[in-house]
Amino acid sequence: DPESALRKCVRLAPASAFLRRMLARVLVSRKQLDEAEELFRFAAQLEPRASEHLLDLATFLAGFRPQQLDEALDMFTKAVELDPEVRRTLAEMPHLEFLRGHPRFRALLIPDTSNE
Repeated sequence: DPESALRKCVRLAPASAFLRRMLARVLVSRKQLDEAEELFRFAAQLEPRASEHLLDLATFLAGFRPQQLDEALDMFTKAVELDPEVRRTLAEMPHLEFLRGHPRFRALLIPDTSNE
């Protein structure tokens, strides 16, 4: 069982943001959204400069917590600031298609060329 295995791994390595994210993903697939959100948030706090943690949390919030869309967009923005390659990832994520019409999300997909 992936959930049990990941829970054991998290107990053995509680400071692993990666393991917390992987457990959160399993929990999302099992509709255990509150615990998944806690794990995504904790992973982002453990490694606040890791764009992949912010991206996972933002994607979760956008997809499962529509009332927190502004927070999700803030996190997408920070992820792009940390790693401009995240733009490409965002553009290629089909499950974020519903955000393409949002002005803030659309702006994230366009590289900032003002400093060039």
